[in-house]
Amino acid sequence: MTHHHLVDQWLSGYRVPVDEAAASWLASQRLVGLIPGLLTARPDLIRSAVGQHLQATVWLDALNAICQKKDVRLLAFKGLGMALQPQIYTAAVHRPLGDLDLWVDGDLEAAIQAAEACGYRQLYPHQVITDYTYDHGYAVPLVHPHAGMLELHHRLWRDIPLELERDMKANTRLVGPLHVIEPVHLALASIVHYTQSGRLFWGWLLESVLLVRSLPETEQTRLVHMSRKYGLQSFVAFVLRLACETWPCAFEPIESLAEACWNACSRLEQWAVQRAIHKPSYANRMIMIQVRRFQRGTGRSACSPLRLMWPPPGAVMLELRLEYSPTFWDRLKLMKKRVGQLVTSI
Repeated sequence: MTHHHLVDQWLSGYRVPVDEAAASWLASQRLVGLIPGLLTARPDLIRSAVGQHLQATVWLDALNAICQKKDVRLLAFKGLGMALQPQIYTAAVHRPLGDLDLWVDGDLEAAIQAAEACGYRQLYPHQVITDYTYDHGYAVPLVHPHAGMLELHHRLWRDIPLELERDMKANTRLVGPLHVIEPVHLALASIVHYTQSGRLFWGWLLESVLLVRSLPETEQTRLVHMSRKYGLQSFVAFVLRLACETWPCAFEPIESLAEACWNACSRLEQWAVQRAIHKPSYANRMIMIQVRRFQRGTGRSACSPLRLMWPPPGAVMLELRLEYSPTFWDRLKLMKKRVGQLVTSI
């Protein structure tokens, strides 16, 4: 039995045995917290996820309180937004967080100051990078010695139009002290993020599709309508069809949604989507995205492909990233040391 077949069986209600190799894979792909039956049978597999979540959110309440005093709203989306969906995770701590992503609705400078008051520091404290992030980027990265990475987003990804961003910000609900974008918007944002992400965890795919499956029929229809309106149908078709092919028993109910988005794609988009489904590598997903941008003519900062790959401050930004990244230099020193040891041994 393959690992994906095992997941499909558990999602369909069958409690099949899980050996240690499968358990290790499930944990590494962030899948355990998404399968309630498995969570009950193997609670030991969720411990690291709980630790990651608690570590990332240790300063969240204090940060949110300071931002509220500054009249700034912090919106939960991406991983934290998913964690706060009870129809997906039985407890928020079951969703591991590699870093903490918060969407700032209000003064970004005030939000950064609030984070710094909690002990965070900007990862790249240089004016060139700050200017670049504000003008061309979408998030300011900060780091805490104990809580890890925090990204304060002032925009979403370039394929999500500003009109859709405004609609997302206008329709939120309060979950505890935090505002969370509504489920249909969270599903669409997560689908776009999953498609564009350099890293690929199967748990990210599964939580996005479980959220789509949990939506009422009217909201599922709305999701398809939004994807067509904003030219995002290839993203949705890719994620839903990939899930339906990977876990066919669990996601048979949403095949019609996948088909509706697939039919709304052009033939060239369908070719790119099918290529990415066959092998969901970063390169194939980027081909799919570039085909979509070329055909739809949508997304922000319409400029030449060369400027998209290397924006004007790119070279300076790279130099500064290297200057402020001890990890890079540590790895370089380790590589030189290993090469030296290899030469000596020969």
